[in-house]
Amino acid sequence: MRDDYGRHASATGGTDMVGLSDGKRAVDVYDYLEPASDDDPKVGLRRHIRDAQRTVMVYYSSTLTSAQLLPLVDSLIEEDLTRSRYMVEGIVASGSAEVAWMLFDGPAGSALMILPSKDPQATLRFLCRGAADVFSQHDLHFSSPRTVMADRDACEIMRAGGLVAPWEVPGYGQLVQHVEGVEEYPVIDLMPAGFLCAMGGWERGSYGCYTTVIGEGDAAQTVMFGDQGLESMGLPSPVMSMPVEITDRDSYVARYGGDHVINGGYHIVWADAGDGEGIVQFALPVPRSCFAPGQSRDQYRRIVEDIVQRFLADGRNGFRTDSQVFSATVPAPQPVSQPTASPQPTASPQRANRRNVAEKVVCPRCGGRIPANRRFCTQCGAKLR
Repeated sequence: MRDDYGRHASATGGTDMVGLSDGKRAVDVYDYLEPASDDDPKVGLRRHIRDAQRTVMVYYSSTLTSAQLLPLVDSLIEEDLTRSRYMVEGIVASGSAEVAWMLFDGPAGSALMILPSKDPQATLRFLCRGAADVFSQHDLHFSSPRTVMADRDACEIMRAGGLVAPWEVPGYGQLVQHVEGVEEYPVIDLMPAGFLCAMGGWERGSYGCYTTVIGEGDAAQTVMFGDQGLESMGLPSPVMSMPVEITDRDSYVARYGGDHVINGGYHIVWADAGDGEGIVQFALPVPRSCFAPGQSRDQYRRIVEDIVQRFLADGRNGFRTDSQVFSATVPAPQPVSQPTASPQPTASPQRANRRNVAEKVVCPRCGGRIPANRRFCTQCGAKLR
């Protein structure tokens, strides 16, 4: 086996590893993980990579969502990612706690970044063997291990997107349990993956908050969407809002009557901007269920477009409306559509015994076909008997 994990037979299975880098230019991951603000989870990850000078490898796709990418990669590697545990700042540790990984999603695609162990055998469990056709069938790519370097295409996906919660992918909810022996940090509130998928064309501000301008000239209207820190006012993220004016608190109370709920579930709030002034805005909490796994990247964009158009229409009416903004917007819960991995004819005996991707069982709840030897459905999370 070569030091760069090239196409040599492994010690455990004798099968060529596939999905290796196809010659795309490698760039410094650190430069592409530029955080949007101090509260962006990329801050901690970037520091961790630079300080440790860690080797990086990435599975990535420009078309798959993270809810599709994670179980697909999981079915192709020896390591069982469902046995991983959340650690801190969006970083997840493998079952042995020797390898760290994290999940990205956004308008340019999804990526699973892996920070391998110094132990080559632990790293080998994260490398795909066999099933080369899976990569071409599902627009799946692999950036081979390099110190703080990865394929530029992978880095562009991570730059445009953000860290997302892998425990929100059906079948991976147990990842929020902490690694034994590691200090228990609170789980950070990551924005839904579907939200980040839909933000193409919006200008990124602070982490989890995006802005767009609709119309031109005097008719131009700014719309903000995302994490605006309004939880204390009873508006959990994400929130869509329309700034109205900048004024001091006393003038706001005199003119608008202070923070309160108006028709149609809209809120009028004053967000402190410092120096005694704040931004008056009409705001609308958007259910996180709008961005539940199971939609395509285009569907997420359409959902946001529908909300924006209804928001603007109600704004033109002074928000004097009793309409239910989300009555036709929130999609019905549905199983996540998962790509099916091709059989691996020469996998190692240990891997074949643990998980044979050629064998499938049917989930009694959603009817999805899932790998054998799993005790739960990777699509809807139902426990199997």
